[in-house]
Amino acid sequence: KIEKYLEEMGLSECNPAVEPIHKDWLKRIHSEQQAGMQASQEEKEAYMQQMGELQWIAQTTHPTLATGVSIYSSLGKHVVPALLGALKHMFRYLKGAKRRCLTKKAGVNTGLQVSSDADWAGLYKVIGEVRSRSGSIDVFDSMPVAWKSSYQQCKGTNYKEAENEEDQEALIATSSAEAELYAAHDTMKLAIHQFNVADEIGIEVSKPIWVAVDAAAALGYINSTGTASRMKHLDLRDQWIQQMRTKDIVDYFKVEGVNNLADFFTKIHHGADFKTFQDR
Repeated sequence: KIEKYLEEMGLSECNPAVEPIHKDWLKRIHSEQQAGMQASQEEKEAYMQQMGELQWIAQTTHPTLATGVSIYSSLGKHVVPALLGALKHMFRYLKGAKRRCLTKKAGVNTGLQVSSDADWAGLYKVIGEVRSRSGSIDVFDSMPVAWKSSYQQCKGTNYKEAENEEDQEALIATSSAEAELYAAHDTMKLAIHQFNVADEIGIEVSKPIWVAVDAAAALGYINSTGTASRMKHLDLRDQWIQQMRTKDIVDYFKVEGVNNLADFFTKIHHGADFKTFQDR
């Protein structure tokens, strides 16, 4: 499938890129958008097709595309020429990564392992983006089975839906601990979904589902042992907070940041860091 896409784009003999996304491309895209540049109709149609192809690969066989695809997709409301260049760079990465696959190692029976992470306004210095990013990954018996990288949808009890999307009232995580808390909830929903899928097809998964989190402040708040004043603006009446504290469904434990697989799905990694995560 990847070879077919590369052939259609004339990239069959291209030099592979080492990483799927780079901050330099983001800066170019942001600069062109700020300058009011516009892509042609043909370029817009090409963007839609290529983004659809990349999303399919990112959701099925190549988790390494997830963060980049999510970021570039969010910029697609205003297509500029640099955005097409960034997608081409991502296909060049696939040239070198097309033989990589998801593997299940024989004899490994570690069950469902879930990891959560957040990046608090991580792209603010790059493109002025104030939203935080949630990252999640579920691994079953050593093989990734579900993963997600997305901007956080922080809608509190005071959120009001607007008729037009551009008029929506965006609620932004105001601290790293709050961002990690939203990420833990996003991860919990993904983990419960995977548990239900396993249950329906007869695969035994033990409960509670254990979720790895690398933020002590968020973990303390989930366990009701943290300092309440640090995140007192969160409404404890919200159902999702109560759901996270239901220990018979999901429980959480502390993991060091360097060992958190979900970190890959919240940040743009380069060089040795990217290779380490890719190999894992």
